[in-house]
Amino acid sequence: MIEDDACWTHDLLLGEARVGGEVSLIRCKLHVADEAYRDHHAPFPLTHRQGERTYVQAWPYVLEPAATLTVLVPSPTTSGATGAVADAAWTGLRHRRLGTAQA
Repeated sequence: MIEDDACWTHDLLLGEARVGGEVSLIRCKLHVADEAYRDHHAPFPLTHRQGERTYVQAWPYVLEPAATLTVLVPSPTTSGATGAVADAAWTGLRHRRLGTAQA
């Protein structure tokens, strides 16, 4: 999963916001790294034609419950029901991405 990827160097709490009708804590995964640059990739003239810059990639997210459902599917001869939940288990929390950003 991307939330477990080692390239994400920071995990910050940004604050609270209303998401899906409920107040949630907004967190942000960050990848911050220094990288070389050359001016042929710049959308505007640069003072220095090449050098090193800091690259930041981010994705804000909220934590939401992760659940597993076991559904019993009726035989094809049974009419009406599409299935019934036989078991439900809370398996922890997952990251629900809200967007992406880079700088």
